Amino acid sequence: MLAVFGPAGYSRWAKQAAAERLQEGAISEACRHLRQAAWAAPRDGEIDLMSAFCDRQLRQVDRWQAALQTARQKGVPQSQVEREKELYRIQSGNWPDGTESRLASLAGEGMTTYDVPAAFVAGCLASGRTALAERLLDAWSADCPDDAHVATMRGRYWESLGDVRQARTNYEAAIARSPRHELAHAALAALFEQDDQLPQSLRQYAAIASTSPTSEIAAVGAARILRKMGDLDRAQAILEPFARAEEPPTKVAADMGRIAMERGDLAGAKRWFGRAGLERTYDVELLMSAVRLEGIEGKSAEAEQTFQRIASLGDRVTRIRELRIRLAVDPQDPAAAEEAEKLQQSLQAEMDASESVPAKGADDDEGFSPGRRLFVLHCAACHGLDGSGNGLASRHLFPPPRDLRWESNRLVSTRNGAPTVDDTMAVLRRGIPGTSMSAYADLNHDELRLLSEESHRLRREGLRQRLLAVLKSQEEEVLESEVQKSVDLLTAPGEPIVVPHLGDSSPASVRRGQNVYAEQGCAKCHGEDGAGVGDQSWYDERGFAVRARDLVREPYKGGQDAASVYLRIVAGMPGSPHPSSSGLSPEQAADLVQFCLSLSREPKEALTDYQRAILAAGQAYLAAIRTK
Repeated sequence: MLAVFGPAGYSRWAKQAAAERLQEGAISEACRHLRQAAWAAPRDGEIDLMSAFCDRQLRQVDRWQAALQTARQKGVPQSQVEREKELYRIQSGNWPDGTESRLASLAGEGMTTYDVPAAFVAGCLASGRTALAERLLDAWSADCPDDAHVATMRGRYWESLGDVRQARTNYEAAIARSPRHELAHAALAALFEQDDQLPQSLRQYAAIASTSPTSEIAAVGAARILRKMGDLDRAQAILEPFARAEEPPTKVAADMGRIAMERGDLAGAKRWFGRAGLERTYDVELLMSAVRLEGIEGKSAEAEQTFQRIASLGDRVTRIRELRIRLAVDPQDPAAAEEAEKLQQSLQAEMDASESVPAKGADDDEGFSPGRRLFVLHCAACHGLDGSGNGLASRHLFPPPRDLRWESNRLVSTRNGAPTVDDTMAVLRRGIPGTSMSAYADLNHDELRLLSEESHRLRREGLRQRLLAVLKSQEEEVLESEVQKSVDLLTAPGEPIVVPHLGDSSPASVRRGQNVYAEQGCAKCHGEDGAGVGDQSWYDERGFAVRARDLVREPYKGGQDAASVYLRIVAGMPGSPHPSSSGLSPEQAADLVQFCLSLSREPKEALTDYQRAILAAGQAYLAAIRTK
């Protein structure tokens, strides 16, 4: 083709092909065409500007910056470079009030027809402006009802609200409209992965690779899934073509390091992590992998130092989020606005300069068991290194993180309220909706079990210490064997609750369940309509204010499936005011399940930590006033 058109003609053809692929959402294929165009016309800065657009869509910040710099050096007008920078800020959610008024003027300047509205919607979701995101999506849908990019962004909107079903429906609609849409496939793959449907996730990455063989998203995603499935050879084979580059992509190098670590090649893992830019990275996942490696090597002080980097980064990000929530409540709060701006600028400046986050040294030489390493890696930021609930991020979270050393587990499947290892694994895998306890669906089965066992170890040790302290305070004789027997008794799971076949809901079962709801006094807390009551003043076992779940609009903490709701009814939620209804017959409990589920509506309400705290503490405060 080059011989037919000549370099200039070939470059124009390649750029046009790239533009067409972008409209289809095949970003990696567009990048391939742009590389061809650059080979034919190496001095054309417009190609670099288009490449910057692609890098922004793929969240490749370093490449985006390099492409913009090259475009400027090749003579691209500064106004076009500044426009691309502005769209990056908008897409990141970092724009001042009133910027949305520029939507119309920017719309005609985007690299594609979807660029500007997609950037604004992404920015709204990144900064918590979901109401504005919904309005933009509705207007965009009215103009482009069958556009795959609209469906993809609406999927992201539903995902931000925690409605996985609606998100999946929209991602599937986007793929049906544009089968090559890379970001829709990747988002759908991520949902499957979160739900432990690894083969389905792998198929989505394979679909990307079938039309975009050079897709880094497909390669890294597929390799990660294969690694979780234990197929390290195939995972490595997929990554190797990308890893052979003089400067391999960061995510590729990081995953090659993880594969090496799982093979026991610690030196290889360290080398790959170094090539991924460990010393300057702000990638929390990569830093966590480094903590694991340092723990395996017995370098507990280095592991603690790396963990402090993670905690420092997370602490500032959490504080920025907290300030944005304050500004959403009171946009005229100058102190919050100033602090948020300074923190954002400081963090962005450090990230742009690729400087390390200051870290505090550590003198702890404690050995790291596999479960302990996982706990430090995934849990200590919130729950603290000793599990006491006082991690660096804890002050920003509501409800506060559990004190794992003695607090009751809320989500159990036993008659005596003591959790099984499987109960804790289920919480880790699913998270606790409506709280800051996120899901750890990226961990494999063995890692979840090790982490669960570490949580149980912390609880046994914490209870032992509390019993010893009580005995010593009462000047009782301390017999370690008796203390250990008491700990074993308190932590041994009791008789499992058998969940019967619940069947499908019917009008009759819902009516019967409504009667059980009334007889059990559920309306005193959850309200006659399930939406809660406004005059409650309840506290959990640590003395923190709590409120009953809104059964209509909020996600259920233990899951929305019928079996999980059955367990919450029969077992209750130990440590909270939610009682056990173990006196109900299986048939009554099953009917109550169907009634509760009949109250539930979509979309679910996604409250922030600040909003949860205000609702719980505010209601308790009002109730306290009325008693005086």
